[in-house]
Amino acid sequence: MSRFARSRLGAVLGLAVTAGLVLALAASAAPTDKPAEAAPAYKVSGPFTHENLTIFLLHGPDAVKGKKFLTLETALKAKKVIVHETKTVNQLSIENVSDEEVFVQAGDIVKGGQQDRTIGIDLVVPPKSGKIPLPAFCVESGRWSARGKEAAGAFGSSTANLTGNRQKQAARLGKSQGQVWRSVAQSQMQLAKRLKTDVRSKASASSLQLTLENKKLNAAVDAYVKKLEKSLDRQTDVIGYAVAINGKVNNADVYANADLFRQLWPKLLRASAVEAVEEKKDGAKFDPVKAEAVQAFLTEVTKGKQTEKKIREDLKEIQQETATSVLFETRLKKAVLRQSYMRKVALPPVEKGRQQQLGNRNRSQQQNRRPATAGRTSSRGAGASGRTGEIGAGRPGSSGRDASRHGSTTWCGPPFRERLAKLPLGRLGIERPTGKRNGE
Repeated sequence: MSRFARSRLGAVLGLAVTAGLVLALAASAAPTDKPAEAAPAYKVSGPFTHENLTIFLLHGPDAVKGKKFLTLETALKAKKVIVHETKTVNQLSIENVSDEEVFVQAGDIVKGGQQDRTIGIDLVVPPKSGKIPLPAFCVESGRWSARGKEAAGAFGSSTANLTGNRQKQAARLGKSQGQVWRSVAQSQMQLAKRLKTDVRSKASASSLQLTLENKKLNAAVDAYVKKLEKSLDRQTDVIGYAVAINGKVNNADVYANADLFRQLWPKLLRASAVEAVEEKKDGAKFDPVKAEAVQAFLTEVTKGKQTEKKIREDLKEIQQETATSVLFETRLKKAVLRQSYMRKVALPPVEKGRQQQLGNRNRSQQQNRRPATAGRTSSRGAGASGRTGEIGAGRPGSSGRDASRHGSTTWCGPPFRERLAKLPLGRLGIERPTGKRNGE
């Protein structure tokens, strides 16, 4: 078997692993006949307000008692967990090398690798786990190599989360790589407008993580954090929080126990503060938000349609959705690991035919997989057909059309011409295409 054929086979096999994982998650989702459960009776304290951001604390008993989890941020810092780059945009792998359980939450951003990613599901990684597949989305659309001194084969830190309902819903509800990219770009533009400065980094303009490290943005965020971070002091039964922005309840998160929430509190608060900066309207006035509005928000979504997804034998995700809100509940055995409530927002539009759920995209790709053919790349640019069996399959983003066809001649990885130049087409007797689009 030639080296080219071996590389193509490896690419297809890698894609098949990704497709299998995401397809399994999507296929397991089904409406349930169970009646919606009543909203949990959390005690709500607050409000704690700074400018347009209001925080409420949610008090209740621990759902998972006597268990201490490591967060992804702490575990990476202590080198107790490794998040591996797989060279496939929508799948990473995670390996717990410690004797402790590690909690990974949907929305965590991991920095490094071939490009920064955000995690797609809530997960508990058991001790000495070996490598476990980890669904992810790209939150940096223009890089596919090591950045500076960062390792390309793994991710070095996780200090930030997705920062708004638009980004979270693009990933968890829309399951669209295209919408994730567009939501990141939209947030960057909105933050630049509010702060009157370009918040994009010269090192990688498309990186959400590097935007969140912007000095002017962090100065604005620090003002919120300084006023609100002490609201949690000395309260031992707080298992979650609710957020109101511009006088309207926006989102809420509840965790397995008070210890886990306290560990995540600084990261969660900063993410909420970033969203408040982005949504701030100069001179706008709004009525104070009351605890009753939070209770109503938590209750409303339990009236919605319920579906379940099995992540593994002891872990499942229950989704409830109404016209105005959505709840993602992750259960470890029968105990609630995390509840994430969000008010729905309008997601950025994507081109017709590309807004596909990951499961549907991968199902279609498996059915259409075929050997590489040269003609399809000659004038249509990178991955124009979107099929996995053609030249360029196995590239970053090949797990879905949103990923492979984003932009003109760049997907979430290296430019088309750069990758095309490395293909040994001459050995196959194929004339090398120019990579130019019609009219170029």
